[in-house]
Amino acid sequence: MRIISIVLVWFLVVPSVMAQVSVDRFSELPSAWQVEVSPGGTTLAVGCTPRGVREICLYDLSGVEGTKLIPQPDGFFITEFRWVSDRYLVFFVYTVINLSMSSGNHDYGISRTVAYDTSTGQSAILMGDERQYFDLTYIVSVLEGSPDEIAMDLPTFSVSDRCYRTSIYNVDLQTGEMELRERSTSNVDSLFLDTLGNVVAEYRNECGTDDWEIWSRVGERRLVFEGVYEVDRPQIWGLVDDYQAVAVSFPSGENQGLKRVDLETGVVSDLHPAASALINPTPLMDPHSQELIGFMEIEGLRTDTYLDEELDGIAGSLRNALGREALNLTSWSADRRVFTVEATNSGEPSAYYLFDRENGEVTMIATERDSLASPDVPERIEFTYTARDGLEIHSYVTLPPGRTLDEGPFRTILMPHGGPRSQDTAHFDWWAAHYASLGYAVLQANYRGSTGYGLEFEQAGYGEYGDAMVLDVLDVLDGWRALVARNVAAPDGYCAIGASYGGYSALMLGLHAPEETRCIAAINGVTNPYAFISAGRYNDRFTGYWERYWGDRFRGDDERDRITPARRTSDYRAPVLLIHGDEDINVPIGQSRLFRRAMGSRESFRFVVMEGEDHYLRTHQARRTVLEETSSMLEQYLPLQD
Repeated sequence: MRIISIVLVWFLVVPSVMAQVSVDRFSELPSAWQVEVSPGGTTLAVGCTPRGVREICLYDLSGVEGTKLIPQPDGFFITEFRWVSDRYLVFFVYTVINLSMSSGNHDYGISRTVAYDTSTGQSAILMGDERQYFDLTYIVSVLEGSPDEIAMDLPTFSVSDRCYRTSIYNVDLQTGEMELRERSTSNVDSLFLDTLGNVVAEYRNECGTDDWEIWSRVGERRLVFEGVYEVDRPQIWGLVDDYQAVAVSFPSGENQGLKRVDLETGVVSDLHPAASALINPTPLMDPHSQELIGFMEIEGLRTDTYLDEELDGIAGSLRNALGREALNLTSWSADRRVFTVEATNSGEPSAYYLFDRENGEVTMIATERDSLASPDVPERIEFTYTARDGLEIHSYVTLPPGRTLDEGPFRTILMPHGGPRSQDTAHFDWWAAHYASLGYAVLQANYRGSTGYGLEFEQAGYGEYGDAMVLDVLDVLDGWRALVARNVAAPDGYCAIGASYGGYSALMLGLHAPEETRCIAAINGVTNPYAFISAGRYNDRFTGYWERYWGDRFRGDDERDRITPARRTSDYRAPVLLIHGDEDINVPIGQSRLFRRAMGSRESFRFVVMEGEDHYLRTHQARRTVLEETSSMLEQYLPLQD
C-alpha cells in the first residue's frame, strides 16, 4: 500500500534511532485482537496478525489438525468474527468503493459477511448477489436444526415515504445463496428472532415521524409499548428471560437507562440494579441463545456485568485467580465447559486465556502485544482536575516507562480523543505509549461531552464543540496548566495531536493558546464543521446529533468562522501537520484539503495523504506513517533536549 506525501513547506528530519525503534514496536497491529471458542469447544479462533494484517488463526484444541490461517481477502479488512456452529465460522469484512451518484462520485463503506467452512477450508460471501446494499452483516438467528443455514436481516430504506423496512432471509453457508423467510410491513425497522428462527418481537417506526413502538409476536401480534422520540430513540438490545421480554436502552424520560419491557404486558421494569442509570450501554449477547446476558461499561477499565449468576461467578473467580484488575468472558462453549477470557491491568496490553472448567486449567493463549515486555510499557495514571467553571474532569497521563509524576517536569503532548461522544480509558493505548516511550508525558482528557460520566456530563458539552470542550484540555486550572502547576508538565509549551474530532480539537488548541502551542497534528480531522454537515449525504438524525455539540448551523458568519479552523489559517503561529486517509468516509479527505488550500504556501505546514486508508488506522502502514510523521514533528518543535 503506497503512502503519498504532499509537502508544501516543512522540515525534513530523520527520526532518531530511539524514535525509529519505538515506531517499529508500537505501530504493529495487535498480536491478538479477538478470541472465540466454537460451540462444541473443539476449535479456537484467534484474531491474529502474523503477516501484518488482520487475519484469523484456527487451532484444533485436540491437537490433531494443527493450525489453519484464514487470510485477509484482497481489497478488504477483516473487522470481527463469530462462530455459528462447530463447522462454520463467519467473519465480517469491510472495504470502500467509489460510486457515481446524481450528486457526483462518492466513497461508500461496504460491509459483508463471509462463511468459512472449517471442514473443507472453503469460503462463501453471504448474500453476495445483493450488490446495492452497503451493510449485510445482520445475523438474526443461527437456525438450530438447519446446520448449513443462518437467518440474516436485509434492511432497506424507501426515499419516497421515508420508511425503513426489513426482510429476513435464510442464507446458505456453503453457497451464500438466500431464500426469503419473512418480509415485514412498511414500518417495521427490526425483527427479533429466537434460535429456531421464530419472530418474537418487532421494532416499528411510523414512517416520517418520531413515533417508536414495540410489538410482540408471542402468540397474537400486538402493540405493547410506544413513545415519541425526536433525536435519540430507544435501542432494543435483545431478548431476555427466555424470550419473554426485550432489553431496551431509553436515552431520556421517566424510563431512562437500560430496562426490561415485558412482551406480554408492556410493563417497563429494571433489568438489573446496575443498569438503571446506563445511558449508552454496550450489550453482551449469549452466542448460543441469542439473548442479552449482560452489559459492558467503561469505568477506567472495561467492566462486564452479567445478568446470569453462573457467568458472573465464573468471571469473578477467574479475575481473582489471575490477579487482574479487569476480566471479561469473550466466549464459551454451549455446555459452558470451555471459556475464552480477556484480562488486563491499567495501561497494560490485554492477555487472552483458555479456561477448561472441567479440569480447572487456565492456559495463556496470547497477549495483545507479544513484542512488548512489562518494563517497556509506560505507566498510565488517572489524573483529575477542576475546570474553570467547577466541573470535574477525569483524564489519563501516560508517563515514560519507569517514571512517576514526581519526577517531572516532562515535555508534554495533549491528545484529545475523537467522537466527541467517546472517552479515553485506562486501557493500553499504542499511540500514547509510543510518545511516552520516547520520553514525553501524554495528557488525554475526558472533556465535557465525553461518555462514561453520566448524561449530565455528556450534555455539558452541547454547544461547546469549539469552546469549553477544547478548553477543558487546557485552560486556567484545567488540563495542561494543572500538570504545569504540579510540576509534571514543562511550562514552555506543548504539542497537540489528535484524530477525527480530536484532530479538530488539536487545531482549535492552536487558536485558543497560540503562545503555548508549539506544534499541531490532526489525523483524519474536521477542519470545517459546517462544510462537513452540509456534504449532503447525511440524514436529519445525523444533523441533529452534530448540532447538539456545535450549536445552530445557521448562526452568523463571524460565529461560524470563530470555530472553523479552515477559515482561520492566518491565525496559526505553530507548525501544522495534517494526515488523512483518502478512503475516509467518516471525515472525508476534503476536510483536510480545505485547510490545505487556505494555508497556501505557508511555511511549517505539511499535508500527508495515506492512499487506500480509511478513518480507523487499521493497517500497520497507516499507524507507522502517523507515528513517523508526528515523531519527526516533535523532534524538531518539541525536542526532549533543547
